[in-house]
Amino acid sequence: MQIYLARNNEQAGPYTLEQVNSMLASGQVVLSDLAWHDGLDNWQPLGQLTGGRLHYAPNTSTPFSSAPVAQPSTYQHTTPVNLNKHAATSEAEIASVGKRILGAVIDNVLTVLAAAPIIPHIDLAALEQSSGSMADMQALMANVPEQSLMLTAGILILILIIQAFLIITRGQSIGKILMKTRIVDQQTKVRPGPMNTFVIRTLVTNLAYNLPVVGMFILLADLGMMLFSDQRISLHDHLAKTLVLDARPEQLPNASANNPNS
Repeated sequence: MQIYLARNNEQAGPYTLEQVNSMLASGQVVLSDLAWHDGLDNWQPLGQLTGGRLHYAPNTSTPFSSAPVAQPSTYQHTTPVNLNKHAATSEAEIASVGKRILGAVIDNVLTVLAAAPIIPHIDLAALEQSSGSMADMQALMANVPEQSLMLTAGILILILIIQAFLIITRGQSIGKILMKTRIVDQQTKVRPGPMNTFVIRTLVTNLAYNLPVVGMFILLADLGMMLFSDQRISLHDHLAKTLVLDARPEQLPNASANNPNS
C-alpha cells in the first residue's frame, strides 16, 4: 500500500504504511494531517483513519493504483516533501488561561449589553435588595415597558443565533474570534461537530452554570480543572472531548466532514 499525505496545501509521498506509522510515532506526521490511498474516496484526517491512535492499520490490501483526481480537497501534486518542516506552524499552541477567560468575559458582556433597553426602567436600589427569587424578579420587571422587554428578547435571540452559527461553523464564539482561539477535537485537532461544540460544550454547560446553588460549584470546578490541567482541559472540555487552541486555518475542517459516507 502506498499512501499520500498532505499538510498546508502541500502533498507528499507516496509512503509505505510502515513509513507512515514510523512518522506518526516520531511526531513527523500528526493526526490532523490529511491522507489518501487507494480505497478511499476522499482525503481524510489521519486521526479519523486511525481512530485517534498513533498507528494506522487499514482493513484493505488493495494495491495502489493512481492518485486521487478532482477530489474536493485535492492538493497540487509535488515530489515528496518533509512534512516535519511545517510542524511549527501546523501544531497550534494550547490557548492560554488568560485568552480563554477574556473570551468568555467578552461573550458574557455581549449578553449583558442585550439588556440595555430595560436597564433604565429597573429600580437599581430594589435590585440590590432582591433575593433573586422569581417573585422579586417579576416585581422588578413590572414597570418595564413591553416594547423594551421585546427589544431585549430580540437582541438576545440574535446574539444566540450569531454565536451558534459561529461556534458550529468555525469552532469560535465572538469572544474566541477576538482572542484568536478555536475549539478543536482532542484527537484530530480539527473542528468538532455541532453536538460537541454547541450542544454539549455551550448549551449544556451554560445551563449547568445557572442551576440554583450547585451552578457556582460547577463553574469553580470547571475553572479549577482548566487551571491545573497540562492541556488546560476544563470540565466541559472533558464532556465534549475538546481542546481550545490558538486559531489556525487547518483546524476548520469538521472532524466528520471528510468522511464521504457520513
